[in-house]
Amino acid sequence: MAHFLIIGAGIGGLATAHGLLQQGHTVQVIEAAPELREIGAGVVLGANAMQALSKLGLQETIQAHGTPITKIQLRDEQGGVLQTVDTSEFTRQLGFPNLGIHRAALQKALLQGLPPMPCSWAFRLSGLSKPPPVCGRTWPTAPPLPPMP
Repeated sequence: MAHFLIIGAGIGGLATAHGLLQQGHTVQVIEAAPELREIGAGVVLGANAMQALSKLGLQETIQAHGTPITKIQLRDEQGGVLQTVDTSEFTRQLGFPNLGIHRAALQKALLQGLPPMPCSWAFRLSGLSKPPPVCGRTWPTAPPLPPMP
């Protein structure tokens, strides 16, 4: 078992925290933003992403906040269709839907799915150092965090 410091409570950081916790590691997440905010736009999670979320035990929770996508169209600036893709074949092959979801809803579901753990908001990382055997970390505008286990 190891301890991981995850810098950033975005989609990638929170999904990483889930995966590491599932493997028995401990994690600490730091985020520069003072709180989780509803920013961004919609994203499409492909069937393979939904499969990965299923392995993390999150697929049903996240699917409840999104809308299945069965067709994607690329359009030009006048709205004319350039290309249409039927995504149902990916769903059939992998057994998971393609899903449209607002970025903030995805991030919130990932955060709420985590067990109580150290997640520090409003911490802007200014540097890392690695004197053996521990990685040190510094913040210019906030008091230091407690030592990592």
